[in-house]
Amino acid sequence: MRRIDLSCPVCGNTHFQQEQTTYEGRFEGRAVFLTSRPITLMICTECRYILHFYGERSGFDFG
Repeated sequence: MRRIDLSCPVCGNTHFQQEQTTYEGRFEGRAVFLTSRPITLMICTECRYILHFYGERSGFDFG
């Protein structure tokens, strides 16, 4: 697994809150995918900008 150091593209902050969720395959009321996809959300603690990382095997360590 590769370690990744993130910085916010909006404010340059390097501190993030990490959240896990799934994508249920809906976009504007229409089904896009038949299966759920795991998503890692990295939320900037300064400006609250959200970085999205799709898939549980992205190969990145956000720790």
